[in-house]
Amino acid sequence: MSIIINYQEIIKIVLTEYIKIPQQYQKKDRRFNHNHNSYSNIESQLVISEDCKDYLLIVYGFDIPESVGFNTWQTSPIQDCIIHLEIDRDIIKIHQDKLEHKITNQLIEAGISEDKIIQLYPGQQPCVEYIVNSRKIYELDREYFTTDSSFKNPILKPNLTAAELIKLTKIRFRFINIAVAQYPNTPPNILKQLFKDFPVEVLNNPIMDLLILENSNFLQELFDIEPYIFYKQELKLPDYFIQWAVTNGNEEVRQSIANNENISLHWLKQLLEDRSCLVIQKLYRNLKLPLSIKEKLYIRRLQLEKKCPHLSENGCNHDLRCPLYKSELDEIPF
Repeated sequence: MSIIINYQEIIKIVLTEYIKIPQQYQKKDRRFNHNHNSYSNIESQLVISEDCKDYLLIVYGFDIPESVGFNTWQTSPIQDCIIHLEIDRDIIKIHQDKLEHKITNQLIEAGISEDKIIQLYPGQQPCVEYIVNSRKIYELDREYFTTDSSFKNPILKPNLTAAELIKLTKIRFRFINIAVAQYPNTPPNILKQLFKDFPVEVLNNPIMDLLILENSNFLQELFDIEPYIFYKQELKLPDYFIQWAVTNGNEEVRQSIANNENISLHWLKQLLEDRSCLVIQKLYRNLKLPLSIKEKLYIRRLQLEKKCPHLSENGCNHDLRCPLYKSELDEIPF
């Protein structure tokens, strides 16, 4: 049993290294003389069977081959099993290995005897499909979690180091990344990496006040990572972040939040006197605004029209982004 447990730990460490460097198992486009990589937006996942005997390295994403001589792109989805290892008693069977540098050498360097590794060629044994098993990943990383936590409610141990937190995020499992995003000791650069996928968890991190105090531009840096965050209507963003947006000097930030129908009227009303045409346009078309506010907003639009620098005898000559540009959408809503 101790041999099997040792194999489990070694295999997990070796395959996790490949998750850190996805370029190592992305195929190269051989149509070109240079090392052009035809894969883009590739993700990877380490998948472990219920009994911890089978280990698969799965990649998925989009193949974007460049058309020679033309600026056109054709995308196709990619989903492939790059590695499939099986622990059978004291033997490691390799059912699948599509790495450029074969996994056998990595296992030997990690301490497994060469005579304990068997290479099975494709076709001898079908590659079994597995679902992602969060429970097994949690159990294998149990050392980082408190004794009273579970894989459904993972609680990280206090005082984890930055190196340990970085190692956890490299595993790329959702429940682990959520725990890291909420962890008070997570370094700012890791929070930035997690912000695109877990914005609410990052914004609700207990040390966010301290991070903003140390770096007054921190929220802007987060927004730059995910500039469409306010277009994601389903997110329950904290009030302090909404207040930062509606009072922001950056026009792009204000116009993005003006379009959000899940923002409370308390915050939307603060944009009624905005001096930006683009902000007023977004706000004017926000379906959440009641008729009474629409009336006030229409008056505000008339005020802007008189001051519009693009105004001529034929109306606003600005492009279609300008709310004063006459169109069928600009009818009075009452």
